[in-house]
Amino acid sequence: MTKSIVFRQASNLLELKSLLKLRYHGYLNSQCASLIEHNKHQIDLDAYDLRSLHFGLFQTDGLRAQPIGYVRLIQDEMSPVAPLLWQLAFMYPELRPKLEEKAPTLFPFMQYHPDQEQAAYQIAQAKAEGKKMLEASRFVFDPSIRSRGLLGFVTEATLSIVFFGLSYHQLMLVCNPSHCRFYTRVGFQFFDEGLQSDYQDLPARFMVNQASQLPEQYKKRMITLACQYDQYGGIRRPDNSGLIKSASAQKVNKAA
Repeated sequence: MTKSIVFRQASNLLELKSLLKLRYHGYLNSQCASLIEHNKHQIDLDAYDLRSLHFGLFQTDGLRAQPIGYVRLIQDEMSPVAPLLWQLAFMYPELRPKLEEKAPTLFPFMQYHPDQEQAAYQIAQAKAEGKKMLEASRFVFDPSIRSRGLLGFVTEATLSIVFFGLSYHQLMLVCNPSHCRFYTRVGFQFFDEGLQSDYQDLPARFMVNQASQLPEQYKKRMITLACQYDQYGGIRRPDNSGLIKSASAQKVNKAA
């Protein structure tokens, strides 16, 4: 049976649990392992999840959907899957304190920005102007999946949904300095005035994008992808010819 790859939000408890497990193992097997707190359930949860849109990259044959990638988009309002997260936390009481914690800042990057006061001011000013913002984080692929096209597809699909599907004004992220070149190609600019900081002891740069910054050669296609998302609730990758299963797990080094 032909398999396809679709990028969409988690739609039920089983999918959400699978994505949070993927997030746990993906980061644990990466240079970002220090961000993960070990637990016997092998699920990564934190206080920002209740305000996040949880997107998965699913490989599906029409009957089953296997998660092979994940990114969360943190917003300033409650997540549509918040009830599912609480259900998960009650299934595994050891995880409940993670959701019960109060997030220290509106967005995670604000804790580690080299100029926290300036970052807070810029966010407050944007909110006062009525701008809707998101922070992308916990970007990870299944360690056994390799494809040069997957990172580009997920990034393009995310930008399409954020700016043309959900009508957000700004998308922020924290990335390893070695990944900045990739993100600048799709319109991201530095949000840290050229300063490099540490994100929980990892080198980090702070970047921001908005629809007006997107390169013109991408916009028309992104609008088309957003229409697909509006109509079907997900974006299908045109083909899976670039998908390669590695013989052994590969280190995941693309995290934002």
